[in-house]
Amino acid sequence: MFKRMFETATATACPEATGTAPSEHANSMDLDLSATESDSTKPGQAQPVKSTHSGPSYPDIATAASGELEAKWKWSILKDTWTDCHMFNFPSRSIHGKMRKLSSSWLTDHPWLRYSISTDALFCAPCFVFGRKDAKEKTFISTPVKDWSNLAKYVKRHELAESNHHNVTAMAEHFLDIQSGKMEPITSSVSDSHRRLVEQNRHILRKIIEVIVLCGKQNIAIRGNTEERSNFLAILHSKAADDPILAQHLNVPENRRATYTSPDIQNELICLCAEQIQIEIVQACNDAVCFALIADESTDKSTKEQVSVCLRFVQRGSGSQQFRVREDFLGFVQASRTTGEVLAELLLTSLENHGIEVDKMRSQAYDGAANMSGKHRGVQARIRQRVPSALYVHCRAHCLNLAVMHSSKDPCIRWTSRADALSTFKSAYSVVVHALEQLQEDGDDKAGQHLASIMKFDFIIGLVVAEHVMQSTVPLSYLLQAVDCDLLEATRESQTLIRQFQNERADPNVWEALFQSAKDIAAEFEIEPSMPRLAQRQRNRANPPANDPQQYWQRALYFPFLDHLCQELSDRLIVAEERFRAQYLIPSKLNLCTDGMVDLIFAGYSVDLPQGNQSFHNEVRRWKARWQLMDENDKPSTLGETVASTNPDLYKGVYTVLTILLTMPASSATAERSFSVMRRVKTYLRSTMRTERMTGLALMHVYRDVNIDIDQKSPVWSEFRAHSSAASAELCFDGPETAPFRTGSNIEALQDGSQDSCRIDADSFYNPGLSVTSTTVIGGFITLL
Repeated sequence: MFKRMFETATATACPEATGTAPSEHANSMDLDLSATESDSTKPGQAQPVKSTHSGPSYPDIATAASGELEAKWKWSILKDTWTDCHMFNFPSRSIHGKMRKLSSSWLTDHPWLRYSISTDALFCAPCFVFGRKDAKEKTFISTPVKDWSNLAKYVKRHELAESNHHNVTAMAEHFLDIQSGKMEPITSSVSDSHRRLVEQNRHILRKIIEVIVLCGKQNIAIRGNTEERSNFLAILHSKAADDPILAQHLNVPENRRATYTSPDIQNELICLCAEQIQIEIVQACNDAVCFALIADESTDKSTKEQVSVCLRFVQRGSGSQQFRVREDFLGFVQASRTTGEVLAELLLTSLENHGIEVDKMRSQAYDGAANMSGKHRGVQARIRQRVPSALYVHCRAHCLNLAVMHSSKDPCIRWTSRADALSTFKSAYSVVVHALEQLQEDGDDKAGQHLASIMKFDFIIGLVVAEHVMQSTVPLSYLLQAVDCDLLEATRESQTLIRQFQNERADPNVWEALFQSAKDIAAEFEIEPSMPRLAQRQRNRANPPANDPQQYWQRALYFPFLDHLCQELSDRLIVAEERFRAQYLIPSKLNLCTDGMVDLIFAGYSVDLPQGNQSFHNEVRRWKARWQLMDENDKPSTLGETVASTNPDLYKGVYTVLTILLTMPASSATAERSFSVMRRVKTYLRSTMRTERMTGLALMHVYRDVNIDIDQKSPVWSEFRAHSSAASAELCFDGPETAPFRTGSNIEALQDGSQDSCRIDADSFYNPGLSVTSTTVIGGFITLL
């Protein structure tokens, strides 16, 4: 009946779980002999004598810590014996007025005794290792025997039949048999049942994770009005139709077993899946030369301010084919306030919590809001206090919209997105007119007002001109929102657009074609081209001198619109940055890269060029010599092509400079796109969703092409088990004195969903590499990692 207790009480993690007994290395352990080397002896103390032997082959038992003992120490104390103890001169002490010393025959006749040189006392090895320290009988355990005159009485009492010494000795023998491989550990007795239960529970959890991932990637609402009617359980029960294990698990009454389908478990699994995506992004970002921070804020359906955190960096592997510019959405962070101080602290804290190396930040891109772009108290200014080299870039896509908005004197902030709407309205003008006429006949007063507004020539000519100009800005708008767009390309294409508008202004054929298009639309409804009445003095509208409507609208509408738009584009998009000088390192522009220009480039990037100015000059000369050997047609002409063709080992400085310039974002469109995802994920019907859950679902939806590893060794499994183990109150570890590990009927109780506490000895698995936290028992799920 003591077998199970012996098995569990002696269960101690040791190297012999691998099948190899520990070597008898007692002589390698330091023995404390200081207690036997006193210069003087007081009454009752041992007389120093010169020993002819070094002492026991096992460690000094009196020097053991009061806490948990190491397995190798237990092995040595229990296994090693002192075979030549008769050769040792035991010290003499005055006991009851007589000089006495220990006889070696006691150690020979009672192999369970262990002598301590430091205290000149005897211990019981099995009782010391496995006995209870708080036991009523403390002799030979916490109270060693030093009274040699009464030693026979103590030994006889310790060996009585009712003494616990025999039970503990059996535990010690069982422990030694397991360490030497003669017996299997306790877990082996239930290994088959345990293994089946582990596989079954992992299978169930895998199916649950698969449903979570499916709903996240496809943006399917997981929860419903009630949990029983949720999409999550509906899909899970659908899978259970062909899966008997899952069906049996779901059909168990809820009060008997945890089903791992609760919202809390869903949130944990969602966050762990999201962390797997974030870990890859963070690792790639930290491996890059530098990164740029892209952020924006918006209000969700629950009127909470959400800040989108995105990263831009250049990823390059072992070959040039693996080069690419990445802009990755990292997650949402809820902001309590939208001041520059709060947002800056929030962004920096979020980056640090994700493990981003903040000091590698070389740029930051936001919109033009004062709390973000303020030069003194804005987010960009406060972040530059922490990272001075993180230059601020005003989103070029916002700049384009602002340029169009100011040119048209219309407060719309998304003019470029209206180009398609203007084109559609122009092509469907006749359909709109007929529809409004029908509505007016049906008594709709507002339809009549709208009809009167659009049935004027000034509206038609304005529609034609606006549609033409807006269509010209669409390619630039798309380019600025592209991930691989850099600031040099954005500036070059902005200059191209300005030149296009200037050429069209100077070309009379363009205006004639536009005016003729307006006349054709007007003629269909018998609208004559007209112009406002001219006056000698007019302050409230344009009043240019004109001979006919065509000349009037050219001077009053077309020319001012183009001139104002070109000026706005030049002021907002053609911005000279100090770092732009690095463009002269592009092979097609190397003829403009003089020594003075190299000095300016070095001054702008000196923080990232530790080799010094002279070394950078030498590297640039070698860089020029390399491309002089190439044909003009083979030379890269863009920043991205140049970085992709640069060997960072041979041209470290050039590669660093060009990579930093390429990392600077042209727009904050990635953050804007994340808000589109936020509005799809957190809808009016899902407005109670918390930020952590929304971030996880948004990441899975954005990166739905990324495979989330849910194998047994994946981060999802390991993190879930670690989190569950830490959070569980059903598993506690109190050391070697805990109650035995439940076996037999106890395992069956767990299979039935028992929620009883399971207390496991920290050493019960006899495995040196298996720690206490490697076992998780929660809600009937037994998982041996």
